[in-house]
Amino acid sequence: MRSLMRQPFDLATLWGYLPLQRRNPIEIVKIKNVTMRSKESVVLSPEQFRDVVKRLPENVNMIAVTMGCLGLRVSEALGLKWSDIDWELQTVTIRRSAYRGAIDETKTTSSKAKLPLHPVLAQLLVVWRAKVESEWVFANPSTDMPYQSPSMQQRWVRPAGDAIGIKGLGFHSLRHSYRSWLDSAGIAPGVTKDLMRHSAISTTFNVYGRALSLEKREANSKVIEMLFPTAVPNLPPTTQ
Repeated sequence: MRSLMRQPFDLATLWGYLPLQRRNPIEIVKIKNVTMRSKESVVLSPEQFRDVVKRLPENVNMIAVTMGCLGLRVSEALGLKWSDIDWELQTVTIRRSAYRGAIDETKTTSSKAKLPLHPVLAQLLVVWRAKVESEWVFANPSTDMPYQSPSMQQRWVRPAGDAIGIKGLGFHSLRHSYRSWLDSAGIAPGVTKDLMRHSAISTTFNVYGRALSLEKREANSKVIEMLFPTAVPNLPPTTQ
């Protein structure tokens, strides 16, 4: 209510019906389209996703696959610790972010959430875990700290996109793609919002709703089946 009422009061002040008092005049000036994206987001099809990840070295491949299967921001993927994964309940809890060597909170409070871990991704992570000697899922062996994404993006991700004719491919393109894959699977807007972990539904669809855990797991499974159509659909639960 406070946010809604502020808009007419700002307009009244701008038009001179109310005194400016001690406010900074620039606070009531609005510039249209200043926050709009200057270019369209890159979105991959499931086929393009598979083509891209196979061109990446194993460590970058696993980061990209994890992001693609869970819709994570790259900072959230790099912020994962093995303790965040519940192998028995098959869930991944997003607790922190890691970017350019700094460990921090997630982007928003809503970004901290528990996500379903599909058996296909669980199996890939079990294999990856045997090769990593760190509490971090994606640790640089030379520092025992999470990798830094900017250099990986420039060295591997963009060239992989260029190789299949996609310019400007970045890690964040995988999150946009995940949202697109949920749309393609016909997932309800409320479920999509919860899987994307947006703080406001308007960021996703302008439709309210709170997804149940079972709904989120089924929705996520549909995306995984798009990305890995030849994988065994019902792998046994991982107990490691």
